[in-house]
Amino acid sequence: MLRTLNISYNNLQGNIPRKIFHTGSTLTICALSYNNLQGTIPTEFSNLRQLVELHLSSNKLSGEIPGALGECQELQIIRMDQNILTGDIPESLSNLKSLVVLNFSHNSLSGSIPTSLSDLKYLNQLDVSYNHIHGEIPRNGIFENETAVSLNGNWGLCGGAVNLHMPTCSTISQRKETLYYLVRVFIPLVGFASLILLIYFVLLEGKTPRRTYLLLLSFGKHFPRVTYGDLAQATQSFSESNLVGRGSYGSVYRGKLTQAKIQVAIKVFDLDVRYADDR
Repeated sequence: MLRTLNISYNNLQGNIPRKIFHTGSTLTICALSYNNLQGTIPTEFSNLRQLVELHLSSNKLSGEIPGALGECQELQIIRMDQNILTGDIPESLSNLKSLVVLNFSHNSLSGSIPTSLSDLKYLNQLDVSYNHIHGEIPRNGIFENETAVSLNGNWGLCGGAVNLHMPTCSTISQRKETLYYLVRVFIPLVGFASLILLIYFVLLEGKTPRRTYLLLLSFGKHFPRVTYGDLAQATQSFSESNLVGRGSYGSVYRGKLTQAKIQVAIKVFDLDVRYADDR
């Protein structure tokens, strides 16, 4: 009979293997941590009634924590940190009277901390840090021991025992009011001011004379007259330093027309090459 299943620190992918639940009810340790397992946590874990340790840390598991885990009365250790779990912490976990370690850190859990967890007298390590949990922290049981509880990274938590050094719930309420003010008042004002500035710059742009560009779209059918002297001056007498490249029919130079104040590319055809004058 299989009692321990430890396949942690592999590169397992896909969903949690269903074969685990065909091992019978004798499995006491199930360790699947540090893999690339995806999908939700199966409710069939509740069939493993003798399960003592469940390790699912550092995977890509999503969805909610099954409330059916509360039926595994022998559970002492639950580790599900470093996943992307959502939803609330199940109230049914308070049925696990032998629970010692509970780690849900670094997920996306929401809701509040079930007050009933304070009734678990053997619980000596609770880590729910870096989630989206909010509300008032229970005051009894494990929550009286600041070294046994980790709550960091949950912006909405408040209250609890004094030695936890968490903000009072009135402070959290003030933060929410401030956030409400920012969203409903300040941000629209900033948006309105930005609109005014945009209109101002558009009007200013309309009054500013634009440079003339030697482009068909800019000039239409009218191009400025340019003499050979203008081209020679623009390219420093067709200097090698202004040479961009040579092709089959001539060379291309870069230059700057003084009057138009723009950069141009000037192609000089080699008339000794046949058909160059047709280009």
